[in-house]
Amino acid sequence: MSSGVVAFSGLSGQACLGAAVVSFLLDAKLSSNTERAYFLALSAVAQDVGCELPVDRLDARRLLDVSQRNWGGHLSPPLWNTRLTAVQSLGSRGCR
Repeated sequence: MSSGVVAFSGLSGQACLGAAVVSFLLDAKLSSNTERAYFLALSAVAQDVGCELPVDRLDARRLLDVSQRNWGGHLSPPLWNTRLTAVQSLGSRGCR
């Protein structure tokens, strides 16, 4: 899958969101449909807040702002759940 997310680390060497998204999508064992849905959700988050954002600075407030700007009230409940699950999966992987 061609990625619109650019992966790199910040000058401090901290893990950046873009790198975390790429790593997650490459390492996760997802069906092709789930991978596509997660890619759309996570690339939107990374593009909105910046791929270079250190992962530990992606907090609930930023995620709420991203979801309102990108998806607002425009998603059906199943699509909203997919976006939420993608972010939760990325977060839980980072906590392992």
